[in-house]
Amino acid sequence: MPLYQGKIFQEKFAEILERERVKKPFLVCGKSFWCLPNYPSLPENTVYFTDFSPNPKLEEVHTGLALFLRERCDFIITVGGGSAIDVGKMVNVLESNAGEAFHSNQLKILPEPRAKNLAIPTTAGSGAEETEFAVVYVNGEKHSVSHPQGKPDYVLLNPQFLETLPTYQKKSTLLDALCQGIESMLSVKSTAESQKYAQRALELILGSYRAYLAGEKACAGDILEGANLAGKAINISQTTAAHAMSYKLGEILDIAHGHSAALCLREVWGYMRGAGVNVIDPRGKDHLNKVFKRLDGIFGVEKAQEKFSRILEEMKIHLPRKLTGEEINVLVSSINAQRLKNNPVEISPETARRIYSRL
Repeated sequence: MPLYQGKIFQEKFAEILERERVKKPFLVCGKSFWCLPNYPSLPENTVYFTDFSPNPKLEEVHTGLALFLRERCDFIITVGGGSAIDVGKMVNVLESNAGEAFHSNQLKILPEPRAKNLAIPTTAGSGAEETEFAVVYVNGEKHSVSHPQGKPDYVLLNPQFLETLPTYQKKSTLLDALCQGIESMLSVKSTAESQKYAQRALELILGSYRAYLAGEKACAGDILEGANLAGKAINISQTTAAHAMSYKLGEILDIAHGHSAALCLREVWGYMRGAGVNVIDPRGKDHLNKVFKRLDGIFGVEKAQEKFSRILEEMKIHLPRKLTGEEINVLVSSINAQRLKNNPVEISPETARRIYSRL
């Protein structure tokens, strides 16, 4: 995936708009957009949409969709983290009556997207620019939207846009990408292609994360490319139990998604390598052991999950406080059972309870 910055980035951006003969673009972006170094030069009639939360709500997506339709926009540009990119995807594929659809548990999406979509990530974590999935919250509950043509048509990666990120956001987004790479390797739905993307993502991230967090600008490109490749990997394989268990945890403790995903993966990974686990990957235990060994090789140690734990300690990624028994009950009941089926080892409710208790 090519990386562009400075004048070349501006030229590539303008080239895409010209190629698509864009008359009235719809820009989805966070309020930090105007703080970006050398942000894209946009047409005067660009329609801006910034009114959405870090965890986008359905009503916010509706507001954006109504604005897109009212202004008769013909192209979508998303500049930001995973939330901005997800909002752009949903504006592009949800039917305008999608609110009623959610309440009846029948999510309605269009047969074809409304417009072409250009995604420019400003964080290196979610890889949302390479997936057909998007997340929206309805009455506080997470819902996943998927469209076979929902992946953005164009992606521009600019390492300069990572320079303004606060340290905690750098850590949490980096950990999200790292977890996605590991989980993609382990996933029941993994393929040779997804494992190739995941392995390269892990190699790039592991090779550069220290320098990136220390502020070395030259390493930002490796981290951004790694996150992008991790997104390509999970678009094929999807994530596993660690991600499924992390969403409510992040909400309860008010910590970033990558932070909660990493804490869950640390314990889930250790459990999966223990004795007596029930392997549910149809390729069997030998396949899973080969993946574990492959991960050990990528991490360059005898047990990769132990190196992963040391990375979390190095980054000072901990549980902010002890979970209460009632919170653990809520966490166990919140896990999407369908997502657990993508984990190579069975995670029963009682196992999930023990994992949360070990955090």
